Amino acid sequence: MTYLETVNFIKHCANAINTNGTFKNAKKSRSSLASKDAVYPLIVLLSIKTTTDYKKSVRTHSIVMLFVNQDDIDSTDEQQEQIFEDSFSLHDDFFKQVNAEIENLTGQYYGKFNLGQVLATPEQQIYNGTITGYGCQFTLTTKTTC
Repeated sequence: MTYLETVNFIKHCANAINTNGTFKNAKKSRSSLASKDAVYPLIVLLSIKTTTDYKKSVRTHSIVMLFVNQDDIDSTDEQQEQIFEDSFSLHDDFFKQVNAEIENLTGQYYGKFNLGQVLATPEQQIYNGTITGYGCQFTLTTKTTC
């Protein structure tokens, strides 16, 4: 998969499970991640780094994303626990959708499409205390015609 195909795949999966929220590609909108106009929950694609093994015709995308909800600098512990729970649930739903889509796309991308392990990390009151949730890192690997 190319960079744009990867972005579109992630956007498709995010929009499929987050029908009441917003997907943002941070490369286009980094300054407005926590804007007052944002519709939460928010799924943000922060970065994609790509490694290509030209001998084996394999491309691996290392991806970093955020799954966050609106927070307030004065929120209680209980409110933050619920935000973490809701954000992790959104994260879970996203990766279930990714796995379902992989089943549909395996043949389209030269017979190999693999989701690697996902590392999820709590992120508390980032962007000036306005959002809380989970950051995650994972890989998508595809066979390519390089």
